[in-house]
Amino acid sequence: MFIVSEIEPELSIEVKTLLDHTPGGIYSVLRHPNGAREVKFISEKFLEITEFTREELMGGVDPIPSRIHPDDLAEIVRLNQAAARSFEEIHSQFRLQCPSGITKHIEGLARCQQLDNGSMLWYGIFLDVSPRFKFEQVYQEREQLNRRVNMMVRLSPGGLYNVVTHLDGTSRLIFGSPKFYEMTGLSEDEVIANPFVIDELLHPDTKTRVFEANSRALETMSHWHEEFMILRKDGRTMHVEGFSYPNLEPDGSVLWYGLIIDITERKKAQQVQLEKLSLERDLYNLSELSPAAQLIIRQEVNGSMHAIFSSRKMRDILGDDINKLNSDLMVLFNHVHPEDLLHLRQVMKGAIQKCESLQAEFRIESVNTIEVWYELRLRPVQQEDGSVLWYGMFTNIDQRKNLEEARRMAYDRLKEGEAKYRALAENIEVPITLVNPDGLILYANKCVAQLYHREVTQMIGQRWSVVSPETWVDKKLLIDLAISSNQKQIDVLRLEDGDRERYFRRTFLPLRIDGRVNQVLISGFEILEKEIKEIQHLTI
Repeated sequence: MFIVSEIEPELSIEVKTLLDHTPGGIYSVLRHPNGAREVKFISEKFLEITEFTREELMGGVDPIPSRIHPDDLAEIVRLNQAAARSFEEIHSQFRLQCPSGITKHIEGLARCQQLDNGSMLWYGIFLDVSPRFKFEQVYQEREQLNRRVNMMVRLSPGGLYNVVTHLDGTSRLIFGSPKFYEMTGLSEDEVIANPFVIDELLHPDTKTRVFEANSRALETMSHWHEEFMILRKDGRTMHVEGFSYPNLEPDGSVLWYGLIIDITERKKAQQVQLEKLSLERDLYNLSELSPAAQLIIRQEVNGSMHAIFSSRKMRDILGDDINKLNSDLMVLFNHVHPEDLLHLRQVMKGAIQKCESLQAEFRIESVNTIEVWYELRLRPVQQEDGSVLWYGMFTNIDQRKNLEEARRMAYDRLKEGEAKYRALAENIEVPITLVNPDGLILYANKCVAQLYHREVTQMIGQRWSVVSPETWVDKKLLIDLAISSNQKQIDVLRLEDGDRERYFRRTFLPLRIDGRVNQVLISGFEILEKEIKEIQHLTI
């Protein structure tokens, strides 16, 4: 124990100076067996730290516990009591609430010594560790923040990444969160091996848009936000929404802080919604603008049927009776032509019984009493409640029916004329043959068959090169010339008929079938030998 006043004069000043300049506040207190308290020494640093006056501390009552934070006081009392029993050094930390309004963090070290008279002499030091505590608190807060950031990076629903753009314009990936690697299908090893893989992730259809957005952001050093597609490592395409913020680094490069969010399902939902809106628009156009009349019929479980929708065109067919369709479908039959009514009823009955699509053509007497042909098509769709919705379409086929009737009449006249021309061709004393470009005989009359001493049936379907090999070369040349030029060709044919020679002036007439010249009609008539020279200039 030492008391300053008891130290030799030549040492007291040096010791006092040392004690006063120690970083901590030093004190010595004597506690008598009767509980009385006597302060033996208090350094100036102790007064500075605790903000007590010397007079406050020299009193009979210890004022320090009154300024210890209430949450820390019980622990300090416990430590002092334990040290008084064990005479071991105690180490404590507590908060001291000072008159200046500052709460200081104090670290205390103390030891007690029992004297012969039973008194307890305490030696101690108070250290103001508030700066260290603040540093530790900041460090802990930073560590906690880092833990939270790491947790956010790991659990973020989007993929976080860092890309650095160098001065030469190249970009490389330097960081990716677990979600980023999961979304892209990449691994950290792949990125380490090829940090420029970021370009390979961009889908060709949206790569240009991303580069343009990135360039604009780089020029203005502002963030960019785009929706684009990436190609996963497994080849699948993913729609993502991307955000990226640039930061200029000291070396002139730009570090991008980015986030990508998987919006594939959202894109699918948007596409479905767009298709639905498009379908609704198409259905509206179909029902209101289509020349066909639209009709939806509900067949109840009890078999009754009534219309639940009819387009404007149905009013042109039924007039004011259109309003009655909502309660009774039979109104429709009132407008069907009597000659078609039975057939329509039978068709509809069969389709309803089998719940299958139907198609029927019939005449309807419209509101202005004009008979018009219509085609009705109905398709059933079974409903969960047991009812059936029939989706129908009335199409005006009056023009088609009239055209069919006109074609039928024209065909009848054509068949009648064809029969006449065929009879003429069969009996005329002029050889007639119809061939294709390969010389296949499509038709031959009796006259030409007699010239080659064959039956007509033996020639049709036979090639000319077989019927008359000796004349085929010349004939083939004229057939090809007639087809390629689309012009009539003429020659003279010499035939040996027994012991005499016969000459025929032949005409090769090209015929256009189905829009192209692909048949040749060969006809001829016999000429005298002296007439050959007159037409020599026409022969090949």
